[in-house]
Amino acid sequence: MSELLDMSKKVQVLVVIGCGGVYYHGRGAMQNWVARRGRDKVAVVFVDPDTLEERNALRQWPGDVQEGVVKSVVAMMDFDVLDEDEEFVALAGGVSSVCTPFSGEPGQGLSNFVGAAGDEFTRQAGGTSEVIGVNVMVFPDNHACRVEALKQCIVLSAERGIPVRMVTAGNDETSGWAYSTVVRGGVVYGDWREKHPDIVEEAKLELAGTSDPLGCGALGNTAEQSVRGNMLTATLAWDLAEKMLGGKVGEAHWDADPENEELITLRTQMQ
Repeated sequence: MSELLDMSKKVQVLVVIGCGGVYYHGRGAMQNWVARRGRDKVAVVFVDPDTLEERNALRQWPGDVQEGVVKSVVAMMDFDVLDEDEEFVALAGGVSSVCTPFSGEPGQGLSNFVGAAGDEFTRQAGGTSEVIGVNVMVFPDNHACRVEALKQCIVLSAERGIPVRMVTAGNDETSGWAYSTVVRGGVVYGDWREKHPDIVEEAKLELAGTSDPLGCGALGNTAEQSVRGNMLTATLAWDLAEKMLGGKVGEAHWDADPENEELITLRTQMQ
C-alpha cells in the first residue's frame, strides 16, 4: 500500500466531536469532504464517550446498532462500511475514542487526539506524515464542550503553528444554527463567543453544576430534536466547513415558520 503513496504529501486531520444525530445525518457530507481533500491526505478522529439509548437510537442510528454501544465506535464502524474502497479506510487513519477530550483526564486533550490521528495515519499507510491543518466539527450535547473546544483549538494552533478550523452546530425541532471559526497562530478569526455570549454564560452554569446540559438546542433545557432538524443543521455545518477552507468564516441558521412549520427559512452570514 505504501508504494502507492507519496508520503511527502501533507495531512489534514478531521476531528468529529459528538457522533449523535447531527453527525449521523451529515455523515455523507463528511465522506464528500474527505474525498475532496484527497483520500490519502486526511486522518479522521471520532470522539464521543456516550452510548446509544432507547430515547435517541431511532433518531441517531436507526436499525444500525444495538443500545449501549459507544457512539464513537459506531461512527468508526460506519465510516469503514460507508466507503467501499477498503484501501481508503486504511489510508484515512481512522481513530475512535471512547474518551472525551474535555473531561480533564490527563492526556485526553484535543492536541493528543490530533497527534494520535497523525500517528495512526503513518502506521497504516507507512512512511511519515506531517499534519498541516486541523478541522474540528463540534456537535456536542452541551455548551461547555463548545466553549472548551474553541479554547483548545486556540492552544493547538499556537503550539503547532498550523491553522485550526472549527464548526459547532446545534438545533431543536424548529430552529438550528452553525458557527465557524478559524484560528491561525493562536489568533481567532470569526470568534462566535463575541456575538453569542449567552452560550459562554450557559457553559459556565453547566460547569458549575447549576444548569442541566442543554442538548443541541437553544437556551433552555426543554429543547427537543428531530430528524429534520438534525439533517438541516448538518447541511449548514458541512457547508460552513467547506467555506472555511476558502478563508471564509461566519454563521448559518434555519428556522421553521411558527404558523406553518413546513416553511423553512435559511440564513447565512459570512465575514
